[in-house]
Amino acid sequence: MQEPKKREERKKVKVVADVVIQEETQKMICGDLSMHGCMLLVPRMINPKTRVLIRFYLESASDGILKAHTPIPSIVRWCKANKQNPKILLAGIQFISVASAAQGVPQILHPERFKKAPKKKIILNNKSLRGIEVECPVCGETDIVYLALRAKTMRTQANIFGIPTYIKEMPGKDFCDYNLHQVTVCPKCYFASNDIQFFQRKDQESTELPFALRPFAKTWKPLIATHQAKIGENDRIFTEKRTAEDANLAYTLAMNALDILIQQEEDYSFPRKKIGLAMMFAEVLMSQGKRKEAEEQIQMASDLGQKIFTHLDGEAIIRMALLISLINIYLQKYENVSQYMGFLQNYDPEGEIPSDSQEGKILRFAQQILLKTYQDRAMYAKDKLKKFHLPE
Repeated sequence: MQEPKKREERKKVKVVADVVIQEETQKMICGDLSMHGCMLLVPRMINPKTRVLIRFYLESASDGILKAHTPIPSIVRWCKANKQNPKILLAGIQFISVASAAQGVPQILHPERFKKAPKKKIILNNKSLRGIEVECPVCGETDIVYLALRAKTMRTQANIFGIPTYIKEMPGKDFCDYNLHQVTVCPKCYFASNDIQFFQRKDQESTELPFALRPFAKTWKPLIATHQAKIGENDRIFTEKRTAEDANLAYTLAMNALDILIQQEEDYSFPRKKIGLAMMFAEVLMSQGKRKEAEEQIQMASDLGQKIFTHLDGEAIIRMALLISLINIYLQKYENVSQYMGFLQNYDPEGEIPSDSQEGKILRFAQQILLKTYQDRAMYAKDKLKKFHLPE
């Protein structure tokens, strides 16, 4: 005989929350609390099935300004008077979905788990890099260091696609080919990204991820064994000692993560992120003499850019038109260039975009760069270049 399902235990708390009912916000005291719901002391009767938003406050604010967590969509299950004191009205609230750390409930229920550990001093041998402690959103691993390049430490040069390459260290600094360290990899589940917003920074309050974690994690976790087999016992990939081959693997992991997000999210920022990552990966591969693999990356970037092109607008579509054109000039596919050149030339036929606006500046830049590159296309063709750089 199956045992009856145990009712979830709620913790006795007494915290103030903002409650939004029919666009009216009131501060109310929250009593019992769990990951699935809570009990509120309410000023008046509320009809069951009423939708409400509950917003808990952060425990403390360093600047003295109260800050709130992400609101929790909820529904009223019941509302009645307290038996001991009929003047007090209580409402039983059910969260629409299980509460997350971004919504503040786990911190209230288990404050001991969210105590900030003493800040660890990160010591790096390369003084041009600085380490930022981050946590993996997928598996919760806390021992991860995101490597950022310090400002004014390296002399850079853009390749023909505008991707920076690192030429020489500034006086008194250490040399660092930061393209090898762009991607951070979790040592536990191998989640990887070059975007620090995809991780949780320890030096910041909890922030909302730019993607839906649960469906992503459900797809990523079964792949962990495959990723582990590729990395093996190599722990250089998680450190500043990363080699070019390690970087290749890191980029591949990050591309795999973006492939999942592209399939799951109706957000064209993820294909754009993949295109940008592919262009950096191509530069890394070309610097290793892996021309075929590098050209496969830029071809993929061009194909994906053309696929999402009509879904973009503003600065994004201008930049994409320029990048697709530059790639096809390099690949000597000139028949693919004319439509994007025409698009840029006719982007603002009435001159309605202010010339001093960001969009206006980017448009003029793209028009000038593309026109010059097309006029000198023989110099930019792949059979004339050893790498993605014009000869000095």
